[in-house]
Amino acid sequence: MKKENITFLDVLTLFIGCFLMSLSLNMFFNPHSVAPGGITGFAIIVNSMTGIPLWVINLTLNIPLFILAYKILSKKDCVKTILGIIFLTLTLKYTIGLSEIHVTDDVLLASISGSILMGVGLGFIFRINGTTGGTDLLGLILNRFFPSLSVPILMGSADCIVVILSGIVTKEIEIGLYSAISLYIIVKISDIIIEGFNNSKSFTIISDKYKEISSSILEELDRGATILKGEGVYTGNKKNVLLVIVSRRQVVTLKKLVKEIDPNCFIIITSINEALGNGFKSIE
Repeated sequence: MKKENITFLDVLTLFIGCFLMSLSLNMFFNPHSVAPGGITGFAIIVNSMTGIPLWVINLTLNIPLFILAYKILSKKDCVKTILGIIFLTLTLKYTIGLSEIHVTDDVLLASISGSILMGVGLGFIFRINGTTGGTDLLGLILNRFFPSLSVPILMGSADCIVVILSGIVTKEIEIGLYSAISLYIIVKISDIIIEGFNNSKSFTIISDKYKEISSSILEELDRGATILKGEGVYTGNKKNVLLVIVSRRQVVTLKKLVKEIDPNCFIIITSINEALGNGFKSIE
């Protein structure tokens, strides 16, 4: 198998992601002591107690984690992790002046705004399978000691601990709640960036008039269809099942088309995050 090399676009995407993360931390989260999980969230907690800059704390915590996880990572992941740690540290350092800009006194608004920026930044980083260190490395390390627990569970547990600590250290339950809300929004936004906005729909159509339906799909929607072989459990009758993937704007048209041909057919409609290939987005 041909080894993939890190491209200039990967490096640029990683830098942009780290820059957006730094904006969210310095402009929105840190001024209000909101810590939405992760090593950066823990850095905010330490900063609120000691005044040590975020970039110093981030670098100090990530270096030992990287050393411990070095043998676990592949060569390509090592390079991306080092670049992620360096980029995030530098962008945190050189955007620190933005924390003096008064954006809003509303903690909820700051939490939401910071979460959107952080989610988009992380989404960019995850799209290239990159990382900025932090709980990713911590999860890999702890998994070696607790193999019965998966890496995502360990990472999630670490994030929850940080969120709880934010409320304890600030002695304000509301800050802990804002941190939890921020963590939730970040996860959802990053998922959208990774998976894309263009949710397609999958139609599973069971009908004796499958030939007429498939012909109409080709003519009216300019879409292909796949015929699957099925069998009724109760009757034992052989069935031909149509599998069709369409964009959201074609859902209503397809439903009407099928109804006109066979109003008694059986249809299952499911949402899919992404459709790749002929007629849809190209495979990256």
